[in-house]
Amino acid sequence: MKNIQYINAGAGSGKTTKLTEILSKKLGKGEFKPSEVILTTFTELAASEFREKSRERLYKDHHADVAAELNSATIGTVHSVALRFIQKYWYLIGVSPDMKVMSDDDLQVYISESLGNYVDQEELESLRSYCTYFDLREENQLQLDFWKDHLLDIIDKVNNYDVDIELSKANSCKVVDQVYNSNTALNRELLNAFTQALASKIDGYSDSAKKNVQPILDGLKNKTVTYATIMKLYKELTKDKPYMGKGNRKDLISIMGDGQFDALIDNLKAYQTSSVGDDSPGGMMKKVINILFGIAKDWKDGFNEFKTRRHIIDYNDMERLFLELLGKPQVKKEIEGTYKLMMEQM
Repeated sequence: MKNIQYINAGAGSGKTTKLTEILSKKLGKGEFKPSEVILTTFTELAASEFREKSRERLYKDHHADVAAELNSATIGTVHSVALRFIQKYWYLIGVSPDMKVMSDDDLQVYISESLGNYVDQEELESLRSYCTYFDLREENQLQLDFWKDHLLDIIDKVNNYDVDIELSKANSCKVVDQVYNSNTALNRELLNAFTQALASKIDGYSDSAKKNVQPILDGLKNKTVTYATIMKLYKELTKDKPYMGKGNRKDLISIMGDGQFDALIDNLKAYQTSSVGDDSPGGMMKKVINILFGIAKDWKDGFNEFKTRRHIIDYNDMERLFLELLGKPQVKKEIEGTYKLMMEQM
């Protein structure tokens, strides 16, 4: 690209020293004035450090007169530079002249305090059912709030990037369909037959066998058979050394019949990657995806309304509004006519 110099170097390699040398040389030769310089950095500390080091370099190179004018240079973070233009040209982009800036800390407080307004009881029950269905545990405790971190991650992406929420939701569901691509519904008739057979025999099991198998039977008797129960049952019916013992398993096979037992095994295996119905593994996942993206959309809409009502912008708005300003002929003309050197230190 014309008139662009890119310097790539790691931390501590002397980028700041190189940039101050370039700046001092050009200012010292009178190629432009300090007021015709824009330099952006990543942090306020870096901006302050660059300004001081540039002033020191100018004094060292015997350009004291130029060093005295360095405060007229536009040196700051990307956001502070953007804000300067937004405050000057607020009327071109439809923001209030008395707008306030929301810090990242204030944003985090707002998120934590406002999220509860966008989750209704029905959604909360669905999220908790998902946790129970997949038996999401940590230190043997159900993590009923597992969804909060996922929701915050979505909100972070939605708020910091130009994310199409509906497209992201559709793509997430598409990934689920690619993984959970079985069209097999749970065969309740076979499952009920097995449950009855197991219930008729479990009292004769040893204490250790009963201790391990009883939770599976209890799960099968529930109105909603969870993914966790299906997984445990499938492992118990297919592993070399079942908890119930091979003899007890043969008894269940004889009660059901070889054909039905094998059909049950095949059904359980296929169902583990099924998306048939809302209560299937894939169906449950897509339901939660829809809930979380829906909450994120409602929150984003509410946040935008809140900012408009309170005349607030955040750091993401600064970037967006500044890019909008750069497309305005009046702003482009000022930048082209006023600034001769633009530098960025990242």
